Amino acid sequence: MNQRAGDPAVVRIDRTIPLWGIILLAVSICGQAILLWQGQREQAQEQKNFGQKVEALTATVKTMDDQSRLKDTKDVLRDERIADHEKRLTRIETKLEAGR
Repeated sequence: MNQRAGDPAVVRIDRTIPLWGIILLAVSICGQAILLWQGQREQAQEQKNFGQKVEALTATVKTMDDQSRLKDTKDVLRDERIADHEKRLTRIETKLEAGR
């Protein structure tokens, strides 16, 4: 049929999958699953660390904001005191000039 005169007598064509192929496929699937699991664990750990860093940074910014508000309040009080002292100095200078 599909044989030439110089071909070997019988060539058997077998469509069965060899056991080593099935085992190799199963091992490769398990290997990919392990790599995926490990990658997801690392990613989850990185995200957790990132969340902790964001929380720490938020606390630092809040502290700095509170300190800035306190400083602004002190600046306003000092400005009021300076303005009061300038008014008093102006009055004293006015009285001294009036007394001359």
